[in-house]
Amino acid sequence: MSDLDFLTTLRSNLLATQGMQLGSLEPGTQIGEDYVLGEKINEGGSGSIYMCTKKSDQDKIYALKVCMPQSANAARRFQAEVTASYQVRHPNVLRSIDCFFHGKALTYVMEYAPGGDLRDILESDKEVPIETIVILARQLCSGLSAIHNSGIIHRDIKPENILFSSTGKVKIADFGISFTSELTRVTHNGSLVGTINYMAPEYVERGIFDPRSDLFSLGVMLYELLARQLPFGSSKTLDDLLNNMVSGFIPVSEKRAECPYQLSNVISKLLALVPEHRFQTASEVELELIAIERDLLGSQSGGSETEGEEDVTVSVLKKNRYTKKNYFGLIVFLLVTVIVVSATLVFVKKFIPA
Repeated sequence: MSDLDFLTTLRSNLLATQGMQLGSLEPGTQIGEDYVLGEKINEGGSGSIYMCTKKSDQDKIYALKVCMPQSANAARRFQAEVTASYQVRHPNVLRSIDCFFHGKALTYVMEYAPGGDLRDILESDKEVPIETIVILARQLCSGLSAIHNSGIIHRDIKPENILFSSTGKVKIADFGISFTSELTRVTHNGSLVGTINYMAPEYVERGIFDPRSDLFSLGVMLYELLARQLPFGSSKTLDDLLNNMVSGFIPVSEKRAECPYQLSNVISKLLALVPEHRFQTASEVELELIAIERDLLGSQSGGSETEGEEDVTVSVLKKNRYTKKNYFGLIVFLLVTVIVVSATLVFVKKFIPA
């Protein structure tokens, strides 16, 4: 089937299910010819996501998204997600596996990324080492470069859409509002789509976007990862966001003293309000990050997929999770200690004469 036939069939099938309700799917349900449903791991406006395995290979886990669109716009968004993700094959982009209908519901099987997302790291109480941030940023740029070279603009680069594999490899996910030349622009009555604090100014002001808009979002995200705050503050409305952008931002090197000036300058250039003043491609950013990585990690790094670099990332994720658990354990220990000491004092007072 040609790409055009695939798009036409997908859209017509999605529109035919518009407004229909999806019944409950229980673990163990067979989906398609070879997939067995596991537990639900997420649910949102665009569909529910489950863990699943193949009957022919029960050792490998996949993620399976089920969609029953409630509107034509929702159908187009799911179409955009499936189509865009099928066009990109790259280690730092969440891989598509299969797509088919289960009754009237469209199911979309993808790579399972069990390492959490970048928001998990931001919500932890541990600073991420500069070296790890540079590795993450380089992998992000590599994935974005593949996305842009496929003629796709992601339009929703944010921490929640940056997932991690079990080894800590970056996986860019969620093409639900992406734009390609083959797809109708996904808006409703001319409204903007995306996540407000990560939107590029040209998109907010004039409704236009190109790959440099994704690079601006990347800059916001890297600034937040380094400084633990958004460069332009948290905005509730588009007007607030534009006003905050005009006020400018403090260079990240002034927010985090150990941040190399080269890295701070890269982020400042990504955050330029005029697209022409930014890096023009993700590949340009990646080259800058390779040079910074070499300075930080030594000549052995070279910006390639060096052995152990993913372990550095996953160790940060594990450390953050361990720390949260450790705090909980400490609290429990202190409570038990207080109870035991109190009970001992009561016993001594009551049964042992002064």
